[in-house]
Amino acid sequence: MEHVHAEMGFIEPLDENVSKAQINAKLLPFAYQIGQKFPYHVYYLNHCGFGDSNAMHMVFQGEKGKVTLFLTGIASQQTKSFDKDGMAGMVEPIGDASFILVGEEGEDYAKIGENIKKILNPA
Repeated sequence: MEHVHAEMGFIEPLDENVSKAQINAKLLPFAYQIGQKFPYHVYYLNHCGFGDSNAMHMVFQGEKGKVTLFLTGIASQQTKSFDKDGMAGMVEPIGDASFILVGEEGEDYAKIGENIKKILNPA
């Protein structure tokens, strides 16, 4: 959540109107690709440092507000939900990586995660 807060002012005004090809290019180092159009409007997409690892960092429109997705090479053992300081989200293992969603309280992160994972395939 610190990462999301730190970059919020920089990312908030951006709308890069990201394409499927751009998403797949950023997913390549993590050995994943999406097989069809991403189901949400993507405002921002890049790689970033994430602890001792790197991550794909994406900001897209959820149902209640903007949602941040990190896909990182840091493995997680189990699905965890969190809720702190007006933000909420989840961390879920996906192969040897972690799939992390962060955003506003009240967003249905399980539903969003399922929608994305349906189109996310090992490369």
